[in-house]
Amino acid sequence: MRLSPLDGQGASGRRGQVHGESGRVHEAEARARRRAWLVRLACALCCVSLGNALGADNALADSAPAHDRASDVMPAAVAARAPIESESESESESGSGAAAATASPARPARFAFEHDNDLLVGTDRDFTGATRLAWSPASSSGSHGEHTLFTLAQDAWTPDDTDATRPPNGERPYAGWLQLSAARATIVHESTWTRYASIGVLGPSSRAEDVQRFLHEASGSAPVNGWDSERDDRAALQLGFRRDVSTLRRSLSTGGELDLGTHAGAALGTVMGYVHAGASLRIGRGTTRTVGPPDTVPGAPDFAAVFAPANARYAHVGIGARAVAWDTTLDADTSRAPDVDAEPLIADVRAGVVVALGRWRVAYTHALRTKAYRTSLATQVFGSLNIARVLR
Repeated sequence: MRLSPLDGQGASGRRGQVHGESGRVHEAEARARRRAWLVRLACALCCVSLGNALGADNALADSAPAHDRASDVMPAAVAARAPIESESESESESGSGAAAATASPARPARFAFEHDNDLLVGTDRDFTGATRLAWSPASSSGSHGEHTLFTLAQDAWTPDDTDATRPPNGERPYAGWLQLSAARATIVHESTWTRYASIGVLGPSSRAEDVQRFLHEASGSAPVNGWDSERDDRAALQLGFRRDVSTLRRSLSTGGELDLGTHAGAALGTVMGYVHAGASLRIGRGTTRTVGPPDTVPGAPDFAAVFAPANARYAHVGIGARAVAWDTTLDADTSRAPDVDAEPLIADVRAGVVVALGRWRVAYTHALRTKAYRTSLATQVFGSLNIARVLR
């Protein structure tokens, strides 16, 4: 039988279609293998590091310098005058004297408000904002660098085109995340172990739409129309850990310090899974035996401003990278919005300042983030403002 040219073209088209489908299958399999490898690596790091972190509490008494151990037996009025050991604010902030310091706990309670938003830099897309309320209760055992923080946080993500009622193809879906977390940081010599757990909801019950609508009305920005396409509620459970290490410290002739630090950690849960690492440089005062500078890792609590010492006045720059195994904020109900694929590697570059003003702590960080998903239009810039108060 003789084939016509049209038949040949049809066969060729079918072969091309088959090859295209095969290529997509291979690409999906490669992504699955890469994700499985990252999950195994994250689990291994999480198990080893959390084990070490749990052991850090028992090692504090042995690893603390001799003058730290001596502070355990000092009278309360004497211990309160040691700014690094007790972190009592009375000697430099209230001026009430040793008698008032004796009556106060070793570490007063603290409250912090933090807001991240790309409106601070004139954009409105991708990671569009976060609001956090943090509380640290008063403690009478603050001499060894133990910090506890409870945080109520809400994060929001939107596509680039917020005028459309459905995200255009190639743009990320809407997502809101509401979470309550408990975290603890332990300072041992020149390193800090941080571990945290959070529970919450990812979806409309996060009320991210309401918060964004309020902020847009207050700032006179254009309304956002596509939140009805957000995927239904899902449980949001996360575990994370992080280790910060001061690798180089120098005293400056001006009386300040130069501190070069590195960090590494991981986060695993129903929202996202990733391993991360980075480095930071701090120049100024108040960097000795403190939690590292502000960071922009998603879902993690921020200890830097709320626990900044009374003499804190420093500038910082840093860079961090995340190897992402999964990110369910990018998953959509395909009947309402398109799915997008997460970038396997994301980098953040940041710079900012931390300043203590009496009982107030103020921190501002300016961040640049590379694309979070493959079809994103560009890198992202956002600002983060953290205001904390040391309570009496």
